[in-house]
Amino acid sequence: MKPSTALALAALCIKSCVADFWIYEAGGFGDIVPVTYFRFYHNPPSCGDLGKNNKQNYLPYDDVSKTRGVACDGNGCEGGNPNEITRFEMNVDWGHYTIYKDRGWRMYDTKNNVVGQCRPDRSKSYYCVGNGLPDGASVFYCTTSVDKF
Repeated sequence: MKPSTALALAALCIKSCVADFWIYEAGGFGDIVPVTYFRFYHNPPSCGDLGKNNKQNYLPYDDVSKTRGVACDGNGCEGGNPNEITRFEMNVDWGHYTIYKDRGWRMYDTKNNVVGQCRPDRSKSYYCVGNGLPDGASVFYCTTSVDKF
């Protein structure tokens, strides 16, 4: 194989075999009380992006083994410092994965295979008046081989 062909194939794989995404914690209002959702974006969202993925609002639960949502352990959950999260489990439309602090923030599938690398990141946020999820902040940035997102 010519070096240029190999390089082109490698570039194609990098583009299609890796999915970078942000995990955001979003605040909104339910019928009576404020609600926290978790949302997933390829890039930090703008206010115009917020209504485009409403199907990706995942509520926090203690156990997400059999239900869609997010389970989070540690003092960094729901508004805290994400560096203090010890386990972040997500059962989402595109799979079921867990990020562990004590395993170097690697992301695992349900068969205990490493499928990505994440890092706590609270550096991105948005505030948008006039929609159901007016504010949000990043929790993790992940690079993964999962391409279903």
